[in-house]
Amino acid sequence: MDTDTRADTGTDTGMGMGMGTDTGTSTSTSTSTSTGAGTDEAMPTPEEQLRIAQAVKDRLVEYWWDVDRDGARRALEFYTEDCVYLMCEHRMEGHAAIRRYYDYRDARGPRLVRHVITNLLAQVQGPDRATVDAVLSVYAADGVPVLPTTPPIMIADNRCEFVRGTDGVWRFRLHRIIPLFRGGIEVLAPPGE
Repeated sequence: MDTDTRADTGTDTGMGMGMGTDTGTSTSTSTSTSTGAGTDEAMPTPEEQLRIAQAVKDRLVEYWWDVDRDGARRALEFYTEDCVYLMCEHRMEGHAAIRRYYDYRDARGPRLVRHVITNLLAQVQGPDRATVDAVLSVYAADGVPVLPTTPPIMIADNRCEFVRGTDGVWRFRLHRIIPLFRGGIEVLAPPGE
């Protein structure tokens, strides 16, 4: 396939697609020592790179479980203060915008949703920086279980840039959902859109 989904998003974060036939266990490590900010930092040992890769993959899974099972009650814990969340064609910057979006979703009434991620690929960029690419399938409908079965409303690339805070917690600095297929029920847009 000759198309590059980055062309549809307007910005390139430097995260490669890396989507192959992996079943979710891939880890890619970088040998570069540049942080991209003009300073050099030593790359973690191979063992630490494996721990970092698993930690950021786990963090992405934990985030979607919070969104799906607990109405995103802890969502802001997963984002840096200066985060950017690019959801489809919508841009949310900072905690206030993300909180408004999840409050809007909650105020609409019951919504059953599952964000299913597969083919996770983590790339360690440094001791406190890593990226994760995944395929995201979204199943959603208004109401409570048990609802009729339908195909996913969206299949997308989920691309994340994580940074580790001084408290040791990994958070999204950039979280992107890049739609590839859509159909059926509409994806909920942030308020004011």
